[in-house]
Amino acid sequence: MMNMQLTPEMARWIVPVSIFIGGIILSLWVIYIGSLWLIFHKAGRSGWLIFIPIVNILVLLRIAGRPMWYLLLLLIPLVNIIVAIMIWLDLARIFGKSTLFGLGLLFFNWIFVVILAFGQAEYQHDLRKKSKVDEFKPLNIRPT
Repeated sequence: MMNMQLTPEMARWIVPVSIFIGGIILSLWVIYIGSLWLIFHKAGRSGWLIFIPIVNILVLLRIAGRPMWYLLLLLIPLVNIIVAIMIWLDLARIFGKSTLFGLGLLFFNWIFVVILAFGQAEYQHDLRKKSKVDEFKPLNIRPT
């Protein structure tokens, strides 16, 4: 086995390289969050919702036209892969993109989310599948 020792020459480069790599990762994260923010905004949702765990997934399900109970399916191993495929394909469809674009969202998410957010794609309400929650109309009860 090789015995690697940290030389003074190597130690001098650790901090600058770490800062550089950390800066790149932070920049990519900010771009991704900003892209999701724009996608939510295009769909008429508040961008702030992407910062709330679980709620951001529920909003993404709502935008894609899937029922909220799909969140439970995302917790089941192997089933979550199929559900994720369905969600990303529906998201592509709802923004007027092809199935191939949906597969791009699935496999190259970081790139295609940015394309979807900053491109000309528009949210198409009429393509969204209606759920029972959408059909719910509260009773019109007035106090007597």
